[in-house]
Amino acid sequence: MSSVEGQPMKDKTLGAILLLPAAITVLLIGIYPILNVIYFSLNKWDILSPSGTFIWLKNFGYLFTTSDFWNALKNSLIWTVGSVAFQFGIGLALALFLNKKFFARDVYRGLVFFSYLIPTIVIAIVFRFMLNDVTGIIAIAFQRIGLRWGWFASPKTSMMSVILVNVWKYFPFVVVCILAQLQTIDQQMYEAARIDGAGSFQQFRHITWPFILPVVFIVLMLRTIWTIKNFDIIKLLTGGGPLDSTETLPILTYDTVFASFKLGRGSAIAVLMFIILMAASSLYLRLYRRYALESIT
Repeated sequence: MSSVEGQPMKDKTLGAILLLPAAITVLLIGIYPILNVIYFSLNKWDILSPSGTFIWLKNFGYLFTTSDFWNALKNSLIWTVGSVAFQFGIGLALALFLNKKFFARDVYRGLVFFSYLIPTIVIAIVFRFMLNDVTGIIAIAFQRIGLRWGWFASPKTSMMSVILVNVWKYFPFVVVCILAQLQTIDQQMYEAARIDGAGSFQQFRHITWPFILPVVFIVLMLRTIWTIKNFDIIKLLTGGGPLDSTETLPILTYDTVFASFKLGRGSAIAVLMFIILMAASSLYLRLYRRYALESIT
């Protein structure tokens, strides 16, 4: 037991002292910025009011009356649900496939993570070139088979196009998480199920799915949080256009603060995003405790 000036130090006191630097660090880089943004959201901060004027909840009231905010909220929901759904579907299918034994399996496992390792700026440049209506190899190939797709140039197709790029970039995260959990399942359980006459679907439903369900909930929660606040892919590919068809809440926050110089309103959008993320995380955790934990007990 440690001591100070000859007096023995209690374990709780020593633990508190050792945790103090970490607590201060979390306070400075985590809690303080959040409180600062909340403070900004309750004030009028713009180029005409650099010192700030306290206006209570007027910034939030203004947002709820503007079509830009509701359009960004709608786009954020479409962007998040579409991206996470496709990432999970593709990731689950590939994880199940890569869990089987076949020739050069390790090579294919390595190739799956290729897109996840490429910097986002490189991916944006490549896809903007490949999907260009005039010079893009993919766009030209579609035109030659009679399919004209606007990709990033049309408001009708731009959201789906950025979702596809996002899925291609991040589905490996789902693969590696689920595949790691699949490796922990005892193969004797499958052998016993086959002896009892269980088919592939029954084995997946009663053995595989209950074992991977806890990881599935965590993966979905993380991908939802990271996707809804994702900024770089859309900003680099479309900038929120055309005609605000891909403007999500992070893009609207950036434009409000750095283009319109409305720091208070931009902070209000950030606070609303924080509330949405907290609500989504709470929902995932409640579902996790209700279903995932029951599946492994």
